[in-house]
Amino acid sequence: MPLLLVWRLRALAFQRDAYALLLAAFDRRVPLAPKLVTAATLLYTLSPADLLPDVVPLLGLADDLGVVALGVALARGLIPESVFERHRATAARRVRSLRLLALLLVGAFVLWLVTLVGLGWLLLG
Repeated sequence: MPLLLVWRLRALAFQRDAYALLLAAFDRRVPLAPKLVTAATLLYTLSPADLLPDVVPLLGLADDLGVVALGVALARGLIPESVFERHRATAARRVRSLRLLALLLVGAFVLWLVTLVGLGWLLLG
């Protein structure tokens, strides 16, 4: 299998598992520890503070990726298998619909941008 395809499949699986963790964070059957790890990982991801600044080439992004991957793996290991599998199946279905929604939003943005440029060209030209 080509290396690019392998990385693409791993990225899609990671995306699905990260979304499943978010779903599991609101499940009563999940213990408090994985919920706290998930919350801490999400807060670190959204926080402007980093271990290494993003201006450092490659290392600034690599530390973010490493912390997120570690947080996802740690929280994933603390959740009961049967509960996580249920959320993983739900996440797999929803991720497909989220991709379609993202594609539609990008299309709408491009349409608005073309419309605004066209109106600007008509008014100023």
